[in-house]
Amino acid sequence: MRKRCSVGVSVALGVLAVSSITAVLSLFVTMWVAPLTAAMTTFEAVKLSGVWVCRNGPESFSLFVGVKNVGEATATIQNLLLNGVPFKESRGATQVVVVSNGGERPLNPDDSQTYLTLAPGARGQILVELPEGMFTLAQTVTLEIETLSGVGYLATVLLL
Repeated sequence: MRKRCSVGVSVALGVLAVSSITAVLSLFVTMWVAPLTAAMTTFEAVKLSGVWVCRNGPESFSLFVGVKNVGEATATIQNLLLNGVPFKESRGATQVVVVSNGGERPLNPDDSQTYLTLAPGARGQILVELPEGMFTLAQTVTLEIETLSGVGYLATVLLL
């Protein structure tokens, strides 16, 4: 008759050792990946803090748009669309001026030197001069502010 050895204790110790090593490795991976995911979760978010209309003539308007970067990444405004049409392609001589701490300058979507760049928490303003006859009194206009990252922020205003 052969004697049987009990192997239950050694198997349990082996499982415990493998489980402990796996737990320690997962902790190290988590500590290594956490800063990477934190760096990748910064985001751009522009808040339009209001749109004001000033009537310059029977059918000529100025629009003032307050903007603030409420995200964690720098936001760069490169273009403005009026009812879905880039302002440079719109009928008439629409002028867009961006205002920030660096002063004011005309916006030109083809020249990156004219873009409005807002650091996190920074504020700015966009002035849109709509020429006579482009829009009529009591017409609704949708403004879309387009950033360098391709995100569009919408505001709708009634011309009164």
